[in-house]
Amino acid sequence: MNIVNVRIDERLVHGIVATFWIPKLKIDRVICIDNKSAEEPMIKSALRMATPSHVYLSIIPLEKAINNLKEGKYGNERLMIIVKTPDILLNLRDAGIVFNEIVMGNLGIIDKSEERKSITNYLSVSKNDIKNFDALHKLGVSLTIQLIPDDVPSDFYELMKVKI
Repeated sequence: MNIVNVRIDERLVHGIVATFWIPKLKIDRVICIDNKSAEEPMIKSALRMATPSHVYLSIIPLEKAINNLKEGKYGNERLMIIVKTPDILLNLRDAGIVFNEIVMGNLGIIDKSEERKSITNYLSVSKNDIKNFDALHKLGVSLTIQLIPDDVPSDFYELMKVKI
C-alpha cells in the first residue's frame, strides 16, 4: 500500500486537488471515502469530471475502503485518500490503515452551523471534530494546513487549540 497523501476536504475532488496536488504528488488513484457520495450517481459523475483523466478514481463507502486497503487491492499505486470528516480517518486508523499526516483542505464550509468554531477562512470545527482530531493527534498523526503543495505547511492542531 502506497498512501502518498491523506486529505480532509468537504468538496473531495476540486480544482486545487486536480491541478496542484495530484500532479505534484504523481497520484495514480484518488480514493474518496464517503458513504453518501458512493450512493449518489450525480456526485460520482461530478467527481469523475473533476479528476484528471489519467488518474483512477474510487468513490467508496468506509467499509469497502477498509477492505480494499487491507487486501492490497491497489498494489503499488500512488494513493491519495480524501474524506469529508476526521471521524472517517480515525476509523481507518482503528482498522489498521497507517498514515502519519493529514493535510487539511476545506472543513465546515458546507455546514455553517453556529456550533462550529472558525480556525481559518476555510476550516471550522465542531465538538465532534475536535474530539476526533485529539484522538488522531494522540496516535501521532500530524495535522497540516497547506493550501497548495508549494505553500509552507503549518500545524493545524496547534492553531485549533489556540483558537478554541
